[in-house]
Amino acid sequence: MDYLYDYSGEKLIHRLTAIDRTVAAYYDLFEKIESEYLFDVTEPDGYKLKPEEARGMLPLDLKSELIVTGFVSDWIHFFRLRSHIAATGKPHPDIQKLADPLMQEFIDKNYCTDEQIKNSN
Repeated sequence: MDYLYDYSGEKLIHRLTAIDRTVAAYYDLFEKIESEYLFDVTEPDGYKLKPEEARGMLPLDLKSELIVTGFVSDWIHFFRLRSHIAATGKPHPDIQKLADPLMQEFIDKNYCTDEQIKNSN
């Protein structure tokens, strides 16, 4: 059985369960993968992979940047499908968290209006 002690090593803070050890191993693995990725894309001794090439070694849970371009009409269509408007049914919560503030940004910057989004076909 594993235990978690304070920095002095004297006071028992928590007895680690199998789940705790599994989660810790999971995070350790992510740290190793991330350091390998950063080495491969930034260090002279690395493989000098472009980020889009090295992305294949990243797990799905790791944060990565996404750049998307499109015409305003394409974005309006996206907002109608994936924002709180959801013309075709409830969107996945993660994509809605992205779509709602992005839609508001489009409206604030006058790329489109709320009416255009709600009334487009």
